[in-house]
Amino acid sequence: RATQVAAMASGRVMLKMQWPAFYPSEIKLIQEQARGKVTIVPSYQNSPQWLTMQTGFPPMDNPKVRRAILLAIDRWDLAERVFEGTGEVGTQLDTRLYGDWALPKEEVYKLPGYRKDKTADIAEAKKLLAEAGYPSGFELIWQVRNTAEYIPSAMVIAAQLEKIGIKSKIESLDPSAGIQILRQGKWHLNAQGGWTGYHALKGLEPFSQSDGIWGLNGKWIDSNKQFVDMYNKAVTSLDEVEAKKLVWDIQRYLLTVDVAHLPLVWIDSPVVVWNQVKSYYPSVYGMNQGGLDHTIVWLDQ
Repeated sequence: RATQVAAMASGRVMLKMQWPAFYPSEIKLIQEQARGKVTIVPSYQNSPQWLTMQTGFPPMDNPKVRRAILLAIDRWDLAERVFEGTGEVGTQLDTRLYGDWALPKEEVYKLPGYRKDKTADIAEAKKLLAEAGYPSGFELIWQVRNTAEYIPSAMVIAAQLEKIGIKSKIESLDPSAGIQILRQGKWHLNAQGGWTGYHALKGLEPFSQSDGIWGLNGKWIDSNKQFVDMYNKAVTSLDEVEAKKLVWDIQRYLLTVDVAHLPLVWIDSPVVVWNQVKSYYPSVYGMNQGGLDHTIVWLDQ
């Protein structure tokens, strides 16, 4: 990250796309060193920082264990320590990206696991682990690609899970080769990003596919037919009001019943552009440059 920031601040690199995101402190440093020669364009990613649970084998195949982990995670602490307090915290769908298809934040932030006060959440998480047969906790294996904010996020969450007796062993993977290692499924937890789609139903689609989420989603779907039924009804509905209501119900299900792939923080991702770069207009949100016509971009010497 330090190399990227230095290159951007000196003008050796004149355009920074949306992923990985620069933090506010890094933006401030670039602005100070560039001395007014850069423009910061507000933007955010169409993907959050995710936590994925491997449901194919114990203990993660137990919904009580998954629920305990969801409750124990402090998303607000994660946002502060990793993303310097930026982004939209904890919503299943980003309200900035999906508008009124996303469940209102005011409702989400009152739910167990998503509220700021973690006292009751920690107590309930310990109770669920005991009911699942793990009163003293256990050790989890993480496999995490060493890119973006994945490793720092895993480290923060691992420390939070220790409060309910869960220990963690974090294995760092190569950003590229690590994808195939993850598909083997020899892990319990994984921190990652990933594109979600520009419509709410597309954003929820990976949960409905048995080959989704690293190809390891089948076990979760088998025990969550109610979710699949709601999703299929929403996708095939010709009534937008009905479809939107179903999408809200789907989010409530994932937030309160069971989930194996949960968003933690939807990431702010300001774009840094040197003022010499002309006619470049980044998208308001996204992680790719699709639809941008770079043939009209030019450099003013």
